[in-house]
Amino acid sequence: AGGAFAGVAGTLGVVLLHDAAEAYIADGAQADAGNALSVAAATQDNVSNIGITGSGAAGVAASGSIAVNAVSSETDAYIGNADINRHSVRNANQSVAVTADSSSNIVTVAGSGGVAGAASIGGVLNINALTKHTSAYIGSGADVAAGKEVEVRARSTENIVGAGVSIRGAGLGAASAVISANVADNTTEAYIDGAVVDADGNVKLSAVDDTLLVAVSAVGNGAGGTGVGQNAGANVVTNHTRA
Repeated sequence: AGGAFAGVAGTLGVVLLHDAAEAYIADGAQADAGNALSVAAATQDNVSNIGITGSGAAGVAASGSIAVNAVSSETDAYIGNADINRHSVRNANQSVAVTADSSSNIVTVAGSGGVAGAASIGGVLNINALTKHTSAYIGSGADVAAGKEVEVRARSTENIVGAGVSIRGAGLGAASAVISANVADNTTEAYIDGAVVDADGNVKLSAVDDTLLVAVSAVGNGAGGTGVGQNAGANVVTNHTRA
C-alpha cells in the first residue's frame, strides 16, 4: 500500500484444522485370515500459510502480518475384545498387523516491510500450535494368533517451519517487532493390554516419533532519527512416546 501522506496495509491468515482416522476390529468380532490381516489408520496434514505485506508513503507507513495455524489430529488403530485367527489353520504366511501412521507438515511465513519519509511502523505475529495423538494397540480381552508374526506399530512425524521478518526504513523514526511461537504436543503409543497374543514367529511392538522444528525470526530498522526493534521467539515441544 502506498499514499501521498500515509500508507497502511495488513494481512491475516488463520488455519484451524482437525483430522481424525480410526481403524478397528470391534468387540465381539471374529476374523480369520489365511495370510495377512491388517488394521491400519493413517492421517496426513499439509498446511502452508504465507502472508507478506508492504507499505510506503511520504509521511507515515504502517503494516503488519499475522499468521496463525492450529492443527490437531487423532490416529487410532486397534483390535478390541475380538477373536483373530482362532478358527483358521496356521501357516507360515499368516500375520497380523495393527498400524497407526500420522504425518504433519506446517510451513508459515509472515513478513512486513515499509518505507516512509517520516515514520515507519510495523510488526509480525507468527504462531504454530500442533497437537497429535497416534496409537496402535490390541485391547483387553482380545485373543490373537498368527502362524508368522504379530506387529503393533505407531509412528508420528512432524515438520514445522516458521519464519517471521519485519524490515522498516524512515527519514525520522522506524519501529517494528516480531513475535514467533511454535508449540507441539505429541503422544505416540503402541501396546498390548490384557490380551492373549500367540505367534509362531515374532511379536513386535514399536512406537516412533520424529519431530523437526525450524524457527527463524528477524527484525531490521533504519532511520535518520531513531530506530527501534524487538524480536521475541519461543519454541515448546512435548513428546510422549511409549511402547
